Amino acid sequence: RGECFFVSEENNHLLKREDKSQELSTFIGRYFEPIGLSKHDSWVQLAIQENRVQDMDWQQVWMKVEDRRLHGELNTIKRLDYYNIESTLLKRVMLERMWHLQPHVRDGACESLESHGLKDEYMAFSVRRGDKDTEGFTFTKPENYIEAAEQVIIDHFEGKTPKIFVAADDCESVKEFRALRPDWSFESECDRSEGHNGFVLAEMKHWTLEQTDEHYRKFWVE
Repeated sequence: RGECFFVSEENNHLLKREDKSQELSTFIGRYFEPIGLSKHDSWVQLAIQENRVQDMDWQQVWMKVEDRRLHGELNTIKRLDYYNIESTLLKRVMLERMWHLQPHVRDGACESLESHGLKDEYMAFSVRRGDKDTEGFTFTKPENYIEAAEQVIIDHFEGKTPKIFVAADDCESVKEFRALRPDWSFESECDRSEGHNGFVLAEMKHWTLEQTDEHYRKFWVE
């Protein structure tokens, strides 16, 4: 329909730092291959001049349930030859189409993940703490993870405990899991990185470029 998109980072809070020397000039360009057209592309500049740019914030999509493509729904996008694709799968497909890590970032993440020895089927825990409780979430207790894992071990691993990869913004959680089940094998990037005590968005403005890169290095692996 004659539509295209470009990404503007003018109001990207992920770039901002109190120490201006530690600010990022671009978040996307630092870690990802180009997404969409460049803002300096002639078509984009023409659209800006003619006031034909539609700027959508996340609330516009979030508030319309039909645009959120909720889990379990089937979706058809004829222009892409997608027919009756489940919503979560569709989001995965679109992410893979659009978000490509730069080769050196991707290769580093893959090498790190491979070094954890997860060649056989494994289980994964995802732990989010930090400032997440300010959004109305209650942190899941480590005992609840263990209880759920024990059932999965019975249902899917024939009673044999696999390696468990723990992706966590608060590395204390890894210690808690190991204390609860010292005979289980927990793998985590927390063993290779320090200073992860729960992600708090407001603290990002104090990060150095080195801390920023290390945070996202760990994030891409997870």
